[in-house]
Amino acid sequence: MSEIQKQFDSNIASMSPAERVTRMNAMFNWARELIGRLVRKEHPEASEEQLKLLVALRMYSGDRAIHKMLEQQLDNVSN
Repeated sequence: MSEIQKQFDSNIASMSPAERVTRMNAMFNWARELIGRLVRKEHPEASEEQLKLLVALRMYSGDRAIHKMLEQQLDNVSN
């Protein structure tokens, strides 16, 4: 294990559960915003509602049930 990984693990271990949740939430929001920018470049014509669904499709691509539900919602959304 690298020194960086050891320090990271130590920092995480020293956090309270609430601090860990706060950090996880910040990372999730950062990832969602990054994906949103990428999706916006690919679909500049998408409405805000379509954009949210397209981002969710990317973020939940591994969950077939949620992916199918999101695709159905996307089919029902207009520009």
